[in-house]
Amino acid sequence: MERSTRSVMLVFTRCTDPKREKQFNDWYDNVHIAHILENQTPGLITVKRYEVRPSSTEPGRARYVAVYEMSSPEPDAVYARMRATMNKRRAEGSTYSIDCLERVNLSCYRRQTTVHPPGLKADSIDGTQGIMVALLQPKPGAKEKTFEDWYVGTHLKDAAMPGIFHTVSRFVNTDPKNGGKSLTLLETDWKDVEKACEKQKTFFPKFTYPKGIKDTYDRVVVAAYQRVL
Repeated sequence: MERSTRSVMLVFTRCTDPKREKQFNDWYDNVHIAHILENQTPGLITVKRYEVRPSSTEPGRARYVAVYEMSSPEPDAVYARMRATMNKRRAEGSTYSIDCLERVNLSCYRRQTTVHPPGLKADSIDGTQGIMVALLQPKPGAKEKTFEDWYVGTHLKDAAMPGIFHTVSRFVNTDPKNGGKSLTLLETDWKDVEKACEKQKTFFPKFTYPKGIKDTYDRVVVAAYQRVL
């Protein structure tokens, strides 16, 4: 993730026709995202796209996620500008949609904090090959404060500590009712994100999990994705 990223938009999608998967991916990467970046929308830095790994697949889950990195703290405003430009281009015939696209969810998040492994300098990070996406919904009331104190104060540092994920970023949803209030993106340079996740699990016994902490939140999505663009 770019150091200047202040917010992100996550777009979960799938192709509705398995026979057109190749066409869908070609359109998404070489038409849709290419044209979005070509527009140079103020506030948009870049777009990266990932495919869910088999170990994370659940019925109904989107197969792909596109991560739009933004330099603005107002991702909804950047998205509105981006959408207006693309709609204008469609009307003019300089870009087009595809009829086998299903957008499962679109949510915008403001960056809250980022943690790196001890001793790692941010400018030494050599790319991201895969991500873990953790969308969580804290339970209301006193439990939410308990969750926030533990998650931000302790858990993010625990997650970064092994060095398997070079960047651990926590975001807060601009619309908490859509897609989970809390988003954590864990980025790795491992070419196989599933192996990275398995290795990460071996460190779980060293992580701090206060008694009852798992009762303070619900998991919306926790999944591993490999980069495709």
